[in-house]
Amino acid sequence: LDETGFIVTAGEWVLREACKQNKAWQEAGHPPVIVAVNISSQELQHKDFVKTVKLILEETGLSPEWLELEIREESIVEDESLALARLTETNALGVRIALDNLGHSHIPLNFLTRFPIHAIKIDRSIVTDVATDANHASVAKAVIAVARVLNIKGLAEGVETQEQLNFFKAE
Repeated sequence: LDETGFIVTAGEWVLREACKQNKAWQEAGHPPVIVAVNISSQELQHKDFVKTVKLILEETGLSPEWLELEIREESIVEDESLALARLTETNALGVRIALDNLGHSHIPLNFLTRFPIHAIKIDRSIVTDVATDANHASVAKAVIAVARVLNIKGLAEGVETQEQLNFFKAE
């Protein structure tokens, strides 16, 4: 999808459907929840990205506080100034931003202070061995500490065992 540019069209459809469904749940009487939608670097770089997000929120009637866009580290590193501008504009709409797969690649931690990041998600590859590998446990603890210091929500992707759950509960 990335090579053809179709990822932008597909991503717009996914975003619209996620917002519609979230709004439908709210209208059905369910308590509001934040819906997270992954955004590719091509979507973020698209000239109409912020306009599209705003339009979809208006069309669906979903309040921006109930939408979180998940951005991969690579999307920020690819074009830092463009990513900062787009994420800042999107955040100004009231939309939350999550940095996905932290620990998967190499992103300078100062990005977390410069970008409007509300949540960081520890990569599944670290979570998988967190209860059995001291290095993975150290990385997870460091990410959790950074999240706390910066008052950012920290999440672990792919917690599947009781040992993994116990590790994160203890932190």
